[in-house]
Amino acid sequence: MNRPGRRDRGSVDVSIEMLFGMVGVLFALLALFEAGAYWHTRTILEVVGAVVAVGAILVAGVSGFVLGHVTADRDHGGRGDGGRL
Repeated sequence: MNRPGRRDRGSVDVSIEMLFGMVGVLFALLALFEAGAYWHTRTILEVVGAVVAVGAILVAGVSGFVLGHVTADRDHGGRGDGGRL
């Protein structure tokens, strides 16, 4: 059992070097995961930006098409009516 004069070291015998090493390993893993999250988020934002840009182009094209047809109807046929006024 316990001998007199011997201290109880507990169930975990870890040196200070191991503690600092574990902090270093955790920091390296954190940096790795954060870099992965950054690149993943950047990729998602690029895709979302491209989709929004395509949507804006589509809306502009459709609205221009509709506006062109509305004004052509007001001009009684537009340019393709043989030049009549």
